[in-house]
Amino acid sequence: MSTPSSGSPTRAGLTATVPRAIVFRLRGGNEIAGTAFIPAPLSLAPFLGTRRGGLLTIAAPAGGHHGMRVSHMMIRLTSVLYCWGSAGDIPVEHVAAGSVRRRIAVSFDDGSSVEGIVSVPSGQRVSDFLARAEDFIAVRGVVISGAAPATADVALNIDAVTTVRDLGLAEAGGLGAPGPGLISHGMTTPAPRGRTTVVQRRVSKLTLLSADDS
Repeated sequence: MSTPSSGSPTRAGLTATVPRAIVFRLRGGNEIAGTAFIPAPLSLAPFLGTRRGGLLTIAAPAGGHHGMRVSHMMIRLTSVLYCWGSAGDIPVEHVAAGSVRRRIAVSFDDGSSVEGIVSVPSGQRVSDFLARAEDFIAVRGVVISGAAPATADVALNIDAVTTVRDLGLAEAGGLGAPGPGLISHGMTTPAPRGRTTVVQRRVSKLTLLSADDS
């Protein structure tokens, strides 16, 4: 049985996979870390969107409550709230030129929440961006409680989200001003006064709260 190798092209003309250290935050607050083998050209969020069976195999898993030491584990991606590369060697997503950076606060269906920055394609409303997004979206600058580094760019499971609060434009080149309360996992930001939109996705729906027609 062959072993995943570095990112050089294979005989079939496909790009070989590269081991990436990934941490998965699950519903209920459990956390599992392990190694995922990801094709070299892909960033994290688009890669997770290719897992149509909804399962991902990781090597050398640690954490969680499985109660036994195993060499490999399969993670059901629907149980993941968000995940990030712990070694900083894989981008969460490549940003398209001209994208607009907006700060959002996200509430999940398990009651937890995070805040960060999304890059919305120029000319697209936030509601349309959320409706059309793949299963995982890139959210940058999320504060990770109990982890190092203190902030991370994460791939976030949009179908685990109940509410998104659009907190406005983020400052160019930075994360922008923090929302009025939510800057870490598990806290709550007051909803902006303004428009409420129900965003229907393929298998889920969420509520978008925004101060303008976004």
